[in-house]
Amino acid sequence: MPDRKRSGQLVHRLVVAWFVLVFLAMVWPLYVPMARVRPLVLGVPFSLAWIAGLLIASFFVLLGYHLHQGRARRGGDGDA
Repeated sequence: MPDRKRSGQLVHRLVVAWFVLVFLAMVWPLYVPMARVRPLVLGVPFSLAWIAGLLIASFFVLLGYHLHQGRARRGGDGDA
């Protein structure tokens, strides 16, 4: 049981760390290298593609976290 709790805390901390990194990647000074128009990515400026990519990646992080929490609530297979 302690391993499940420790694993859940680790996953929670990793998700929080991800969103802190996403926040930092969207504000000055870390966004400055990405704030450009060229190259075009699928027809949109690179700066917009950067933000869209972070948004899509964040969706999958939250989806994984949701699935992990659901498995942990059901008793899971020992890795939650």
